[in-house]
Amino acid sequence: MPSPRSLPPELPARARRIVGVALSLTVATAGARSLPAQTTDASPYAFGVTVSGRGAPMILIAGLASSGSVWNGVVAHYRDRYEVHVLQLPGMAGQPPVSDTAVLARVAADVERYIRDKRLRHPVVVGHSVGGLVALRVAADAPTAVGPVVSVDGLPFGAVVQIPGATAASMRPIAAAVRATYGRATRQQLEAQMRAAGAGMTLTQSFVDTLVAWMGRSDPTTLGNVTAEAITTDLRDRVALIRTPVLLLGTYGAATDSTARIGIRASYESQASAIPRHTVAIAEHARHFIMIDDLPWFLAQMDGFLAP
Repeated sequence: MPSPRSLPPELPARARRIVGVALSLTVATAGARSLPAQTTDASPYAFGVTVSGRGAPMILIAGLASSGSVWNGVVAHYRDRYEVHVLQLPGMAGQPPVSDTAVLARVAADVERYIRDKRLRHPVVVGHSVGGLVALRVAADAPTAVGPVVSVDGLPFGAVVQIPGATAASMRPIAAAVRATYGRATRQQLEAQMRAAGAGMTLTQSFVDTLVAWMGRSDPTTLGNVTAEAITTDLRDRVALIRTPVLLLGTYGAATDSTARIGIRASYESQASAIPRHTVAIAEHARHFIMIDDLPWFLAQMDGFLAP
């Protein structure tokens, strides 16, 4: 994804800023822990599906430019107790794209249909980044169909954190510029920008090469559509419809100052405030890829949240 300094000069300044921070809002990577053979469902849904394990259902939704294997550490932990359904977004890391421009809306609708078709009873739904946005949307649109929800650094309206006072309407011109920028991007440009930005996305520097590789296999048009849709989707009021408990996991990023950290936590709490039953937990030793940077902490939060 382009960084603010390398975007075309005709892109508005605010657009240049939001495209840069969109990386922290929407990009995920493929984790690199190998697992035993899994079954892959060549399904009619917008996303790819890989199922493993036995037990109560759990759905893990990967984020932008991500292979579903970003969840490998989580799958390894839960597969002896849960039937884990890993979803990979269309157009990402080699997954075929869809024709829809409202990709996340299509994915959310297909997740609801998938739950019905597979007769999954109140599945735990976990999403990273834009996958978290999808998880929150599904929980709001189908509140009786899902169980506990975990959103990993995916906010109901992340754009307002970067541009105070932003609204879905005010972000539309920026979204159009984002789509145009991606439409002109080559694979080499996307890989170069990910390499430049990747070190700030994870404390696990060995994963930067993986980030670059999966970005290079992602469809530029879909990247633009999903990023644009994410920054113009405001679920802050809609999440009040969610009936199940929600765990919102965040990160302090590079902030070490106590005042800055208080502000960051307040931002997460504000975003979650309309959710009737919510918990916010902030990782001390991770960036955007919390499940990669601090898997033990991540699993401890989930285990505590899911405990009877």
